Amino acid sequence: MAFKNIGKLIKENRLKVGLTQNELSLAMGYSKGQFISNVERGTCSIPNYQIPVVAKKLKVSKREIKEALVADFSESLGKW
Repeated sequence: MAFKNIGKLIKENRLKVGLTQNELSLAMGYSKGQFISNVERGTCSIPNYQIPVVAKKLKVSKREIKEALVADFSESLGKW
């Protein structure tokens, strides 16, 4: 499954607020920026329990994040 919608949302908004991948990863409790790199490339998604943290750090609504995640899951189901 590709997570391109959430990856795009994370990257665009991370750059808008001026955070590095490492800074966002650290805020989420990860030790390296590689996690956010993977999210932005669409190879993985953010855990649901991290949505409030990501929303606050990126200054986006939880709803925007939810919509991106739903779009990713909908697209993957359409391939069945």
